[in-house]
Amino acid sequence: AVIQQRVIFGKKCYVAGRGIPQGSSVSTRLCNLYLGAMERERYADLINNKDTLLFRYVDDYVLLTSEFGVANNFLRDLLCGVEDGYDVLADPSKTAVNFKTDLHELRCCLPMIGVDGCVGWCGYEIYPNGLKVSIDATRFNPKQRFSPSVKETAKARAKRLAIMTYVKAVLQRRMEVLRTLTNGKWKVMAMRKLVRLGFSWYVRPYAKKIMLNPKGPMNRIFMRLLPSWILQGFEYSYNRRLSHLFSI
Repeated sequence: AVIQQRVIFGKKCYVAGRGIPQGSSVSTRLCNLYLGAMERERYADLINNKDTLLFRYVDDYVLLTSEFGVANNFLRDLLCGVEDGYDVLADPSKTAVNFKTDLHELRCCLPMIGVDGCVGWCGYEIYPNGLKVSIDATRFNPKQRFSPSVKETAKARAKRLAIMTYVKAVLQRRMEVLRTLTNGKWKVMAMRKLVRLGFSWYVRPYAKKIMLNPKGPMNRIFMRLLPSWILQGFEYSYNRRLSHLFSI
C-alpha cells in the first residue's frame, strides 16, 4: 500500500489522501501492467506479425510497419478509442505520423513527419525511411543527472574514477542500444554523436565541478582517450600501457 505521500506547497506540508502520484514507481508499474494486458487482448495478431514492430516504454508507443491498414487502424484505436473496457486514448498533439491517414477530423492536429524526418522517442531519433536510429540531443538535460560524490581535494586518480563511474551511469544504456544496430556508417555516426553530447553535457561540467586539473599529464591523456573507452563499450584495449587509466 502507498501511505504517507507528502506534498510540500508553499510553506505547508500536505498528506495525499487518495490517488497515486504521477512519476512514482508504483504509477509506472501499474501502467505497464495495464497496457500490457490491453496489448495481449487487443493487439495479439499485430504483435505476432513478422512485418510489423510494436514496442512501448511505459506509455510511449512506436509502431513500424509497411502496411497502411495496420498503421491507420492502430492510430484510430489510440486516438478514437475502442469499446473494450480499457478506455485508453492518446493525445493527438503528442502523436506523430509519416503517412496520410483517413481520419479527416484529426489531420489538422497530427504532426506530420517528412520523408527524411524522424520520430523522437525516449531520447532517440527513429528515421522510418531507412530504419535508422540516432540520438535526440534535445533530451539531454544537465539538470537531471546522477553524479558520484568526490571531494575537490581528492587525488587525481579518484577524480578520474568518479568521471568514469559518472559517464558510464548516464551513457551506458543508450550506448548498448546503439551497439545492437546493424554495423555501418550510420551506427558509427550515432555512437560518436552520443559521445560528443555526453562530453558537452556531462563529462566536462563534472570534471570542472570536481576540479580535475586539465593541465596534469595523465589527466590530459585520460580525457583524450575517454571517447575511445566509451565507444569500446566502456573498455580500453588500444594501448596496454595506458589501460590502467581505465581500470575501475
